Order: sequence, then C-alpha cells, then structure tokens
Amino acid sequence: MEHVNLVQGDGRVLNQLEHVAAVLNLAALLRGHVAFRAVRVSGAQFALKHYEDGTIAPDIIGFPRKSLTSRKKGNSLAFLDADALRDVEISNLSVTMRDAQRADAVMHFHMPALAVHYRRHFGWQGHIEGAFHWGQEDVPFQLNAQSVREGLTHLSLDVHPFVPARLAGWLPQVDAHDMKRWQLPVQLHAEGDVQPKGMGGRPLNLQAEFSLGAGDILQTDHDPLHLQEGHGRFDVRWQGNQPLQHVVLDQGRIRLVMRDGHHQLVPVMLSSHVQIDDMVHPSAVDIAVQARIPAFDFATLGSIWPYGMAKGARRWITTNMTEGRGDGLAIDAQLHSATGLKGLSVQRLEGQLKGHALSVSWLRPVQPVTNVEASARFLDPNTLQIDVAHGQLSDGQHATIAVPRGRITLSGILRRHSQFAHIQLGLDGAFPSFLNVLSHPRLHLLSNHPLSLRQQAGKIAGELSVSLPLDKSVKMGDIHFDAQAQCQNITFDSPALGAVKGGKGQLQVTSQAIRFQGKADIRHIPVDVVAEERFQANEPGRVLRSVRAQTALDTVLLRKMGLSLPAGMMSGAAPVTAVYVQKGLGHKHRQGEVQINADFTPVALRVPSWVKPAGVRTSLSAHIRTLDARIQAVTNLRAQGPGLSLVGGAMVKKGRVFGVRVDHMTLGRNVGRLQASWPIGAKDNTPYHIDVTAESLDVSPWFQAHQSSTGAPRSSHLPHRGYAKPLLPSGEWAVSLQSGRVFYRQDKALTDMSATVAWKGRRLEQAVFHAKGPHVLSVQLEPDSQEKQSHVLKADIGNLSSLVKELEGYQQLEGGHVHLEGWFTASSPSSNDYGMWGLGLGPFTGHMRVHDLALDHPPAALTAATVFAPLHWGQIERDRFENLAGSATVKMQHTVMTVEDGQLSNAILGATLEGNVDIVAQHLSLQGTVSPLFGLNHAAGGLFGMRSFFAPEKGSGVMALTYTLDGTFDKPTFQTYPLSVFLPGMLRHILQ
Repeated sequence: MEHVNLVQGDGRVLNQLEHVAAVLNLAALLRGHVAFRAVRVSGAQFALKHYEDGTIAPDIIGFPRKSLTSRKKGNSLAFLDADALRDVEISNLSVTMRDAQRADAVMHFHMPALAVHYRRHFGWQGHIEGAFHWGQEDVPFQLNAQSVREGLTHLSLDVHPFVPARLAGWLPQVDAHDMKRWQLPVQLHAEGDVQPKGMGGRPLNLQAEFSLGAGDILQTDHDPLHLQEGHGRFDVRWQGNQPLQHVVLDQGRIRLVMRDGHHQLVPVMLSSHVQIDDMVHPSAVDIAVQARIPAFDFATLGSIWPYGMAKGARRWITTNMTEGRGDGLAIDAQLHSATGLKGLSVQRLEGQLKGHALSVSWLRPVQPVTNVEASARFLDPNTLQIDVAHGQLSDGQHATIAVPRGRITLSGILRRHSQFAHIQLGLDGAFPSFLNVLSHPRLHLLSNHPLSLRQQAGKIAGELSVSLPLDKSVKMGDIHFDAQAQCQNITFDSPALGAVKGGKGQLQVTSQAIRFQGKADIRHIPVDVVAEERFQANEPGRVLRSVRAQTALDTVLLRKMGLSLPAGMMSGAAPVTAVYVQKGLGHKHRQGEVQINADFTPVALRVPSWVKPAGVRTSLSAHIRTLDARIQAVTNLRAQGPGLSLVGGAMVKKGRVFGVRVDHMTLGRNVGRLQASWPIGAKDNTPYHIDVTAESLDVSPWFQAHQSSTGAPRSSHLPHRGYAKPLLPSGEWAVSLQSGRVFYRQDKALTDMSATVAWKGRRLEQAVFHAKGPHVLSVQLEPDSQEKQSHVLKADIGNLSSLVKELEGYQQLEGGHVHLEGWFTASSPSSNDYGMWGLGLGPFTGHMRVHDLALDHPPAALTAATVFAPLHWGQIERDRFENLAGSATVKMQHTVMTVEDGQLSNAILGATLEGNVDIVAQHLSLQGTVSPLFGLNHAAGGLFGMRSFFAPEKGSGVMALTYTLDGTFDKPTFQTYPLSVFLPGMLRHILQ
C-alpha cells in the first residue's frame, strides 16, 4: 500500500503511511490465522494522546481510551500469529504524542532505521536506532543484535544521557512522583547474550552500566542530595528460561561522589546483590548491600545521608553531632521480602565508623560534649551503638567536667515509630560542676528543685544517663534521666544541714528523685546518711523527702561539738539514729517528722549522783514536727534507764526553738521538773530564763569534789588577783530554783530551799537564797536604790557553827546567829576585770553581828585567862565558853576578806579581832586580844581618860592577852603571849 492517510474531520492528517508491504504465510491464512513473514514500512507518522493516568490512545476524536488500555478476558488479537515473522524493516518512523491536559506538552519519537532478521539457530540480528525528544530532552538510543555463533546472540543497548525528572510528566502519577526526584542526567549501557529459541530466546547474562552527571536528588520535606558524579555497573543472571523471572543482579559496583553542605566532595562506594523472582510482579526479593564512605564531615553529614533512611537515627545524629571528622564508615545490610518490594525488611545490618574531635549535643540546649573520640557499630538491624571517649563537658559556669567514656544507643532506627536514644556519659570532675550541669533548665532537675548549697567543693566520678524518643518534638515527660556519681571529699554549706565536710558515697539523680547514700561530717558530726528528695507534685500525704542519719556518739564526737566531758564520765559509743520524713500538704505546704533515737546501752556513764554501767539498757528519744521547713513542735523527749526517767519537750516560736520543758525528771536522787527559755536571734531582747522546781536535788557530789580538792597544800601568802574571765555567761539571765530538799552530803540536806539569780552583761544584778532547815540560811542581794551600780547585801545565818562544820571549818563552835549587812560599791567598767569572784561586783564593805555563840574546848591560853573570873569557873569546868556576842566591820576585795574592829565577849572574857581571810585559798591570818573579867576590865581601861594608853584596842581592857590565829580553815594555829596580860595596851603592841 502506498500513501495511506487517516484524516481528521477538519482535514488535518493524523496518521499516514507512505509505504507498507507485508508477506503473509499462506498455510496459516488457510487455518484462519494471519501470519506475517516479512513487514516493510517507510515514511510512517502516527499521532497519540497521553492522559494523566498514563493511558495512551490514538489522537482521534471519539476514539475510546479503553480500546488500547483495557484488558478484557481472552485475547482479541488471537487470530494473529507472530511466530512466522522473519524480517522487519522500518525507516523514517515518527510518533507524536500530545498530553491531554497540557496543550504545549509534546513528545516526539523518531526512528530513522530498524532492520532485524531472524534466522533459525542464530536468532534475531540487526540494529535499531532512534531518539526521543520532549521539552529540552533529546535522547538517542541504539540497540544491536549480532550472532556470535550458532545458538548465541549478543545484544547491546546504549541510551544517551537524559534527566529522569523531565520524563515524569509522561508517566502515571504514582510513578511520576518518584521520577521527579531524579534531577540529574543518566546514561545507560547494557549488553548480554541470549540463547535463541523460536521467536524468542533464553537470556543468559547481561552486563549493565550507568553514569550519573552533576545534579540533585530531591527529598520530600527536606533539602535535596547533591551529586557531583556517579558510575555503576552490575551483572544480571537468570536462573530460569523467562527473561523477567528469577533474575539475579550480581557484582553491583556503584561509586558516587556527593557534594556536602560545605561544597566538599565525599566519595561513596556501594556494592550490591539482588535476587527477584519476578520483575513484573515480584514477591520473593533478597537484597544485600554494602556501603563505604572513607571520610566525611559530621557537620555536613545530613547533606549526604538520605532523608527517610533510619529517620530517627539520622535526625538525632545530624542534629546533635555537629562538629568533627568521620572516617571508615562501612555498612553491610541484608533485606528480604516475601510480598514484593514494599514488604522489604532488614534481616541483617552491620556497620562501623570512627569519629574524631566530635561535638555531641546530647540534649539541646544543654552544653555539648566536645573534643570527643567516637566509634559506632550496629548491634542489630534496629540498634546503633556509639561509644565515645576523651571528651569534656562545660558546666555553663566557665568550668568543665571530663567525659572519659560514654555510650549512645539509638534503637528502633528502622521502625516507623518507637525510635529511642539512650545516652550514657561518664563524668569525672568537680562536685560544683556536676551540680551546675544537673541544674540546667532543660533537664528540669535541680533547676526545678534547687539544693541551696553554698561553698561547694569535692570530686565526683559517675555517669549521666538520658533516654528520649527520636521524634521531632519531645515532651519533657518523655525524657528520663539517671545520674549516678561516686563522691569524694564533698564539702558544702546548707541552711538546713549547716557545714558538711568530707562527704563520700553514691549520689543518684533521676527524673523522679535525687538520692545520696554515704558518709559525711555534718556540723562536725560524722554520720552515715541516706537522703532522698523526690521530684513529684505536692499532694497531701505524698512523701517528698526522707533522710536517715546514723552516728556513734562518744567523747571524741562530743568534743568536736564543743562539749568536753570530765575524764571518766563517759566511755563507749552510743548509736544515734535520726529519721526525717517530709510529706506534702498541697498548696505549697509541707510537713516534716523527725524521730531521733539514741541507744546508750553499750555506754558506761558516771555523772554526779548517778552511775550507769555498760550493758544496762538506756535510751534517749525525741520527736520533731516541722511545717514548711520551720520547726513547729518538739515533743516526746524521753530518756529511760536505771534510775533515769525524763519526759519533756521543747518550746517553739516563729519556727524556732526558744526553750526546753522537762515535765518530769528522775536522775538518781534528783527528782523534779525544769523549764528553760532563751532569746531567738540578736534582736530578741527576751532574757534567758531557767526555772527548776524539784522534790529533791543532789549536789553532794559537787561538795565532795570541792572538799577533796581543798585537801591540797595551800599557799601561806595572801593573793590579790582580779578576775580577767567572767564567771557568768553573756546576755540577760533570770534563774529560779525551788526544792523541797537539797542534799549537800550523802545524808544531809537543806530543806525548803529557794533561790533566784539575775544578771546582765555578765554582772550580777540580784540574788536571793533561802533555806529553812536544818537551820535558817538567808542571803539577799538587791540593787542599791541610792547608788547606781551598787548593791546591798543582807545575810542571816541561823546557826554559824553548823555552817562552819559542814564546810569542814573550825569544829569547836556551837550555835551562833549571824547577821551581815553591807554593800558592794560600783564595779569597775573595765572589760579585763570582772570584780568580786568574776560576778561583776565591786569591793564590799559591811557590818556583821553575832550572838548566842558558844566555844567548846577553848584553847588552854583562854582557859588560863579565866582565873581572874572565879565567879564563872563553872563554865571552865564544862570546858566551854557560852553566850558569846560580837560584831565586826568586814571588807572584801576580790578574794580577800579584811576584818576590822572585831569584838567578841561574854561575862568572862572579851576579845578583839582583826586581820585577813583568803576565801579561795581558805587561809586566814588574824590577831587580837583576850581580856578576862571583861566588864570590869574594860571599864578600868578608860580611867583618867587614858584608854589610848591602857586599852588602845577597841573592845579590850587594861589587862589583855594578845594572840594570833594563822593557817588553814580546818586547822588554824592559835598562838598567845601570856606576859602581855601585865602590860599596858601600848606596850602589848610592841610585844606583839
């Protein structure tokens, strides 16, 4: 046929054939089949139309689209027999295809020559050449078939470079989406051998190569990958007779040169092995891939790592490992599917890489770990492990912590969801830096729960762990923290604990709590402590904080606390346990409970009036309740032991303890109650107050200790020394004491005793003492209303002899009622002299009167003097002087008492007294006269107005015996001068 045209209704020629010739097989035609043996076509032109679903149909108005695309059951062209075809020649074939949606989109196909011939045993031979042209693309191709020998045909295909993305508009939409990504030139070459069989043949092998030019590979919702160049080849083998079934792509070798974000070239080498059961409808697919990247920059890793490949791991690594160099990246993967390409899953994944001088942001915006050495490997297809070493971490306060080791584990990296990062960092550095890291606001740990520690010091060596999902946006509740550190020599100052030194132990910080277990010196007290602070909402009844502290209380510890016990008072150590639990009350309020228990069973105690041997059960306990870290109550203060019982508590004001209350106390013979209070803070002017009300008090041990100490040799001189140290504590004090009995000896006691003492500025202001039995004893010191800073003293001693004997003084006295009245002058304001006995009192001047005093067993010299009083020889027969009365002026400064104008007399004798008494040294040095027939003798001394000559001593007479009394209180030496009785007073002084 010649010049065959298909004309549109408007006269436009759509399809035409200049020349068509065909040779038919007559035998087949007689059987109802059309079998072409040869076909020759030249000058053919066809017009087609392309639809958006990929359908292609003749460009003829009214031509149904389904005529070329429908696939009805059965074969509508079954009458055609292609097996008879032996020769095909086509020249100048042109096809124009227009897009139904885009009027300006046209694709042209031109085939200048096609000549193929089929020969039995040699198969098809010939060549095909043509070109596609659309837009800016012009893609020539050539296909050659050549018989190598009988039974073997060699095929060769060359496709010139084209950009696949520009072909996307001519593909079905589902395929066009993937094709648009490839915005780079691709060139193909393939050749292989076919074993002819009938009109077809059995493919034997195929070697394919491709080349990629510079361009981009687009990624959805991400920057494109930049490729500088690429080349690859692979071998294709068939494990069956069908060309599209049981295909093996082997020996795949691909080399890509990527261009990273810094425009540096990064070589990437790939090798692969692919096995597919059906190229058209695959089900069983196996792929093995190996990738190698010799070197790369972590800062630009994201620009060469395809988006969507292990998306979670890619996001974490490219976001958080932003500096450093990588080398030796190697990945081996094996994929399998039984349901086609979309069902591919990773069966094996191995790989490794090295990193140098890395910067790892483990949780932005927390400071990164810098200068890290790293190595990474796959533990399984879903888990990537990165080990780091030799890094350092800034604490945000111009200091760093060493990161000697670390591990980052990315799990679930191939899953669409449930991808996680678990980060472990070893930390070695200063304790303050460790707390600074944990105080970063991003961690929501110590920033939300500050510890309020000052003057921090010490070392830590531990590990910080963080777990979080690999999602674009991570909620704080999804992040889990765990920091554990071994602490050494930790030191800090806390408002709650005070000074803490020498701490060592295990510190743990998690998203839920901070916990410490170890040892430390808290306020100089060595304790074993377990403390936990929980980071939970303040809800009623919820435990928020707990502390358990244990120590061993002994004399060494008490000395550290500033309390030095006398030798022998305590031996052994008492275990002490304090348990503190804080619970929430809601609305920002918290209540704490502290239980303190001390077991003194293993301790031997010896205190005045009470002794407890070791092994006897003895305990001490107390309970403290707090509200919002302020003390609210101290109750259940209890002590139990042999001869020991104590029940009480503390007094609290404005969250602070200002006093203690002992409701009942038994300690040996001490039975009673006590209440003490003190000022709170420097601005509180409330005085210190102590109030003791007792059934009985035992002070005999102190008297015994005093008496034993006075047995030492005494100095014979009269010391005059000031008190540079005050006896009284500073502040303003008021002390009161009432007791039914006060034992001052094991079997002797004062009864109905009361005392009050007040002082201020370490200087005594007022004192009152009164005891009813066994003899009345009363002392009263009051401020002088007339003289500022002076004090009036009044004292009554119902039985002088009893007091002197109990003080182990002179034992020959009997009875004697004493009244003393005087005043202390204003004390020196000097800070170096605290006056009388360190009480802040000035010198004392007073007058003392005594009556109803008797003297048993008088010295022989006094007895001899009574020979001049025969009317009273009866007393001498009883070896006793009775009804003595007298007076004296008493002065005292510091520790020395001076007696002036002392007189003591009865109807028999009269005596004078003067001299000094050292109270502290218990030494006396006195002298005077003894006058017989005192009434008459004293009157005679004043005759003729010459008392100054005959009786110059006040209270003496004309006849008087001089004496001296010198020595210690308990054994004074009494010495007389008998001849002085016959001398006038002036001459007695000379003899004396």
